[in-house]
Amino acid sequence: SESPATIFVGNGDGIQLKNLAKEADVVAHEFTHHVVARYVTDTEDTESVVVHEGLADIFTMLKNADPCLAPSVCPEGSLRCFIRNKCLRSAENDLTFDQDFGRAYHWKGQVLSGLVWDLRDSLNNDDLTRLVYKAITLLGSKTSGAEFITALQTADQELFAGANVELIQELAQARKIN
Repeated sequence: SESPATIFVGNGDGIQLKNLAKEADVVAHEFTHHVVARYVTDTEDTESVVVHEGLADIFTMLKNADPCLAPSVCPEGSLRCFIRNKCLRSAENDLTFDQDFGRAYHWKGQVLSGLVWDLRDSLNNDDLTRLVYKAITLLGSKTSGAEFITALQTADQELFAGANVELIQELAQARKIN
């Protein structure tokens, strides 16, 4: 029989990250991976991992109605925090998919969370959360940023009669997700 999924979170080293086990955003992010993994199961594929990370971030951010993820984990001077001394990651960004992030999948995932956050001008938090969850259900086990955009547009057609399809495309083009 399978053992239940378990989340283990350390405390961090106090230099680059701290308070990890005490920060609710960290636990919510890790839990969301379990939700996303029901659909996107390939964690060996680089772009699937990026999608996973972006989605785990954005659900936590939408839950909090705050683009700043895990503010209490950033020690003074940490190079691991996207906004120094403030946010581990942030959906308020102008990152694009064509930037070289190396193996920093969490950072590249911010391109996707940023795109979704930009949709808050057109959709309230509850509707946006519904849209993103519906899009996740349309993804395959191995996916890409472009497939996530297509899934968002399809979900928007189903939920909101396509009211945001063009905006989603414009945002994707601006963030160079193709």
